[in-house]
Amino acid sequence: MISSKHLAAGILSSTASAWLRQFATLVLYTIAARLLEPEQIGVFALASTVLLLFEYGVFDSISETMVQRADLEGGHVGAALVMGLCAALCVVGSATLLAGTIARTFDFPDVQKVLPWMAGGVALICISAVHSGILRRQARFHLISMISAIAGVIACGTGVALMFMGAGVWSLVAYFMVEKLVLAGGTIAAALSHPASRFAGRHVREISSYASAIAGQRAAFFLRNQIDRFLIAGLWGPEVLGAYQLAGRVFESLLAVLLAPASKMFFVSYARLQGTGTKLRSTFLNSLEAVTFVIFPACLGLSAVGPEVIRILFGEGWETSQLILQLVALGGAPLVVNVMSGALISAAGFARTFLLVEVSSAILGAVMLASMSHFGIVGVAAAIIVRESVAVMIYSSVIRSSFSIDRRAYFGTFGYPLAMSMAMLACAEIARKALENNLSTPAMLVFLVVFGAVFYITAMAVVRMPLLERAMALVRGGLSKSTDP
Repeated sequence: MISSKHLAAGILSSTASAWLRQFATLVLYTIAARLLEPEQIGVFALASTVLLLFEYGVFDSISETMVQRADLEGGHVGAALVMGLCAALCVVGSATLLAGTIARTFDFPDVQKVLPWMAGGVALICISAVHSGILRRQARFHLISMISAIAGVIACGTGVALMFMGAGVWSLVAYFMVEKLVLAGGTIAAALSHPASRFAGRHVREISSYASAIAGQRAAFFLRNQIDRFLIAGLWGPEVLGAYQLAGRVFESLLAVLLAPASKMFFVSYARLQGTGTKLRSTFLNSLEAVTFVIFPACLGLSAVGPEVIRILFGEGWETSQLILQLVALGGAPLVVNVMSGALISAAGFARTFLLVEVSSAILGAVMLASMSHFGIVGVAAAIIVRESVAVMIYSSVIRSSFSIDRRAYFGTFGYPLAMSMAMLACAEIARKALENNLSTPAMLVFLVVFGAVFYITAMAVVRMPLLERAMALVRGGLSKSTDP
């Protein structure tokens, strides 16, 4: 069993790695906003969106199967390796064959050139999925973090260098490919010694059932969260998609720094506690409470400072990105709950239930996005907030029926953080209106960040001191005794 100290250390290590990677990526996009045309950023956004669908579907399904399976035999590893190789070949072949069709459908001619090349990077990631899962299963979080950080920094450095050399959109393509190459190579090298043996039909059946359900769920989740980019590409073209990509990149950086490490660490903990009943329920509620305590104010705070962040990072002329960031960040609060809830359902082995929830949410999201698109880009961003909020209600029902966690306990874990975060956002907006003519953009950003942090911590200390103490305990390595051996 993973101790609370080891779990907290893993979260901190992963978070530090994510901070470094996301800082490097923001530097890349900051320079891209000044050296590249919005259309070029839009072309890269469409190509990467198409390919990341395959990456998440294949990589996560195989990787999480390695973690979730209680009795992992050498035959299971061998079967998964073959599955990953076959998937990699399918990705490259499909991208090459469909590149022209995709380019014509969205009227992005350059996509036909870059898509096959970028598919090679995704193929490498698919091949390394087994090794990534083994490292996670072994709880080698520090090593995973180091490999990820090195890959991100090298890739961003390559992309920036090529931008200054005038490579245009190919600088972003190189960034994408180099990151996948280094990440896959480092992961395989680190887990290469794990035993893999010849496999039988039962090995394939035993891992394919769970893996196929997770692949479907990841594809549905990806489409639910990325269909907005396809819609924007089809309706308004590469220039608007480029503006949307910049705003989305900032928001995704926040989630990658805070949410992704926590959800991955807790997934391992949930998987090891599956079948323990009360212990699993207690760990989930404690972890959801602690995660929302930190990430809710971060998301709503990003919404509050969206205009300042965009102007400082990308310069003037990106007003559309400012409004998009404010709206999309609001949707981050319910998204946090959905991701953590999905991690619990998946880790406990209810992969098909997880798939059903995500497919339902994806269909609902597609309908809402299409219906609200006539309000323009603002309507698309607003639809995301509603979509994620509805998904929270669906997850609450599933968790109540599958884990006997009633809705009062479920919503009670994040009620106070949500209320205080919304109050913080409202007060920050009032403060901005009062001071917008007296402070420069950097000064306004610093003021709002400090004001928001002090307001939120003070408010939480007044209304919910025990929650504040538990969140501090998480940082010190004492989330809950339920995660100790």
